[in-house]
Amino acid sequence: MVGKRIITVTSKRMITIPADLARKYRIEKSTKLEVIDTGEGILLIPIIPFEKLFGVDDKETAKEIISTLHRRRKREIEKEG
Repeated sequence: MVGKRIITVTSKRMITIPADLARKYRIEKSTKLEVIDTGEGILLIPIIPFEKLFGVDDKETAKEIISTLHRRRKREIEKEG
């Protein structure tokens, strides 16, 4: 489910990702995020190290990972255009 959240940017341009979203997308300390300028806003995509995917057998998690990869590739193809 896509939701809307309001967060505050600090004076150092830092943000805090809500805990439930951080858990959902496996964003932990030192997680790298891909930042994409969509033209309408900023999209943050966590980059999950391949090693952390071993043992992932939950169907919903696997679907999310595959779906994310497909969306990224689609955007790349659109940019190449």
